[in-house]
Amino acid sequence: MILRFFELLAVISFSILGGALWGLAAFPSIFLVNSFWPLIMAQSNLLMILYLSVIVGVALMIWIISFVLLVAIIGFVFPLKLSKARVPYRSIPTTKWVIISFLHVLGMKFVEWFQPTVVMNIYFKALGANIEKGVRINTARIWDMSLITIGKGTVIGGRAVILGHLAEKGEMVFAPVKIGKKCLIGTSAQINPGCTIGDGAVIASRAVLKKYTHVPAGEIWGGIPAKKIKESD
Repeated sequence: MILRFFELLAVISFSILGGALWGLAAFPSIFLVNSFWPLIMAQSNLLMILYLSVIVGVALMIWIISFVLLVAIIGFVFPLKLSKARVPYRSIPTTKWVIISFLHVLGMKFVEWFQPTVVMNIYFKALGANIEKGVRINTARIWDMSLITIGKGTVIGGRAVILGHLAEKGEMVFAPVKIGKKCLIGTSAQINPGCTIGDGAVIASRAVLKKYTHVPAGEIWGGIPAKKIKESD
């Protein structure tokens, strides 16, 4: 009962903190609207609506950019790195995972606006991911960033999921995911903890790699669970 109370208290505290971070990121946007407010209110009805519409639109984009930057800065300044482990639900590594995941949950809907641009790479690198040059990321569903390595020239498709954790038999399991160079991870594919993908390999759309799966270089895998289809051309 006591543990449930503290868990509820933690949820409420994190929710309030999340709201505070959203509000902090909104400061530049509110400042912009406030600065232009006298000019807006001095216009006739149609011009007032036009000016207000433009300013609100710009303010919204500034808020989105500000929050992505804020999350990235927090993740960079206060790194909470995970390592390979099998631990109880109530443990220090799990607590670190909760904090990292909470931060990413707050930011993921904002950072989705920038896929597959370099902003995605900067964001995930700030949160601990090892991302080499030329990587294109078209998904915000990458978790446990300090456990994720993505090689040079790899493309991560839309809505693909890459996980460095799973819950199993009353424990949290953390394991690194390593994706080689010039790989292609298809749309909505799922890469589970402990997987390694060799250079030039292709994971087909909607394929699911089971935990600790090794995909050799230059192979195409697909299906649920994913299996080798053929050698890549």
